[in-house]
Amino acid sequence: MKHTVYLFAACLMLLASLPAAADTLKICFHYGCKAETAVNVSAVVKQQLAARFAGVADAAAEREAVRDAVQQLYLNAGRQSPIYQDKGGNFSDGTAEGRMDCVDHSSNSTTFLNYLAAQGWLKFHSVGKPVYRLPRIIDLHYAAQLIENENGGKWVVDSWFEDFGAAPAIVDWPAWKKGWRPSDAHAQK
Repeated sequence: MKHTVYLFAACLMLLASLPAAADTLKICFHYGCKAETAVNVSAVVKQQLAARFAGVADAAAEREAVRDAVQQLYLNAGRQSPIYQDKGGNFSDGTAEGRMDCVDHSSNSTTFLNYLAAQGWLKFHSVGKPVYRLPRIIDLHYAAQLIENENGGKWVVDSWFEDFGAAPAIVDWPAWKKGWRPSDAHAQK
């Protein structure tokens, strides 16, 4: 019996010394999520993200942490997939393999937000379903959504406007719904 306990303890120590397995997230690209791939969030990236959320004291600070985390998760995904070729909007990236439209961005950003929530890092917000706007008949646009827990305020996480690697815009829902664009910086919080 004593030998079994020592063997069990040795196995536990060996398992504890192994690097933690990476978390896997599915992302999409190629306009309308026509292509999918899995990307890993390594233990190192996860540790960096956890550190970013440590000490967040209010909803506004959490949105800033979310902006940084979504950017970091996109950069991480770009090292493992062709999405690093994406350009802002829909036309600048031509036929690049990793091009993304707003549907792809809203899906991926929602995946990233759900990952942050699953880690227990979101204390002041919950993740909503992707939202859309149609301020003009031909201007349909989608983005990810955060909902503030305390007052139900809605925030949009929109990574579509800028070239790959830029931090997403986090904009209050009413301004975004009316057609907000990055030049409307006063609407960002």
